[in-house]
Amino acid sequence: AGLRTVIVPSSKIWHKVSRSISPGSNTQLYYFCRNRLYFLKKHGIGKGRLLHLSLTHFGRMAAAMAVRGDKKASHTVLRAVCDFYRGKMGKARL
Repeated sequence: AGLRTVIVPSSKIWHKVSRSISPGSNTQLYYFCRNRLYFLKKHGIGKGRLLHLSLTHFGRMAAAMAVRGDKKASHTVLRAVCDFYRGKMGKARL
C-alpha cells in the first residue's frame, strides 16, 4: 500500500478498561468470547477455522465451567458464540 512502518521501542500504551464491567464478571466473559470471534473473522481466519475454534476452544471452555459448577458462566460463553453467529453486535442484554 506504500505505507511506511515506524517502530518506537520506548513507547508505552495504556489500555483503559471500562469501569462499568467488573473484571471476571459474566459480562466481561461474554464480550471477551464474542469479540474474539469477531476479531478473527474480521482479520481473515476463514470460516472453517472459525467454526472449528468456536466448537473446540469455546466448547471446551463452556464444558469446563459447567463441570466446575459455574453453569451461568458456561451459558454465557455459549450465548456469546451463538450471538456472534447470529450477527448480534453492540451492547448485550445479559
